[in-house]
Amino acid sequence: MCRKLIFLVSFIMALSLSATVQAAAVTFHTTAPTPGTYDIYNFVGATRDANNVGTTPYDSWLNDEWTYLALDRAAHGQTFMTGSSKPVYMLTGVWIQHVGYTENTASGTNNNGTWYSMPLNSRFGIRITDPAASGTTSFVLGSETYTVTRNEANVLPAGVTSSANGTGTWIHFVLDTPIPVAANKTYGFDIVSMSGNSNMFFEVLGIKDDSPDPPGNPYPEGTAYRSGGNGVGSNVLTVAPGDRVFFVELVGAPPIKASIPNPADKAIAVPQDADLSWVPGLYAENHDVYFGINSDDVINATVSTPQIYKGRQDANSFALAALAPNTTYY
Repeated sequence: MCRKLIFLVSFIMALSLSATVQAAAVTFHTTAPTPGTYDIYNFVGATRDANNVGTTPYDSWLNDEWTYLALDRAAHGQTFMTGSSKPVYMLTGVWIQHVGYTENTASGTNNNGTWYSMPLNSRFGIRITDPAASGTTSFVLGSETYTVTRNEANVLPAGVTSSANGTGTWIHFVLDTPIPVAANKTYGFDIVSMSGNSNMFFEVLGIKDDSPDPPGNPYPEGTAYRSGGNGVGSNVLTVAPGDRVFFVELVGAPPIKASIPNPADKAIAVPQDADLSWVPGLYAENHDVYFGINSDDVINATVSTPQIYKGRQDANSFALAALAPNTTYY
């Protein structure tokens, strides 16, 4: 049984996964997306407010904290599991849906109704997350934003609007920088109405776990969640009782750069006899691996400096030499 030690791996090849803010593209659609071979999705949503994500058993504003994107609310998202057809996928986009309830009560409405507004210069934030890293700086794998121009087709109304059931509009986020994700692993995404901008708010469609009709928990491989508050997501995931209606677009192709290192970036308590592995870059015949205890030395290393650990490495894994305890490695 090997000793455990504190171990930080800062992979240069994984810098593209850092939480730098870039510009996404957003479009609005009246019809649902069509699933592809590797896409992950749930199309089952509540037919009335009482059965949307949350715990309130009747149509009410009391579950709005779980369902509304708004400046005074958290980021709302969903965890999901990738498939096993490919060793790595590229996550290129995400879809969510504005509520479009269909069940009316005896009074002829959804009782609670729903309110929405998307003024000029409203700003979306979208993040791709690693639920296993909740509570750490590694939680956010990528972060992008979009500013509403009001020139988008099918965009929600600019002024404050209410209706019994909502529009059912699908909102499509296309990432400027796709994120590599591994097979058979749980990831997440979340979306926020960004703090400090125009007053954008609307209710996201989902379904609570104990919904009677249609039955709840339609996507058992993941769960809805929220993060942060007041228009800003945090590094902590709070599970919400239900599933969002969502669609995650995955492309079954390897990334251009080497990615998905193991041990993961910023890993701690790594075994002293750890192996190092990664998903190879698309066009790389081999890889140079640099390793050391000084980040600047590793970043600036060349094949002629002592930090070259494995030059022209044909495989994508090997055993590291015995690591010192209580040491940060790069």
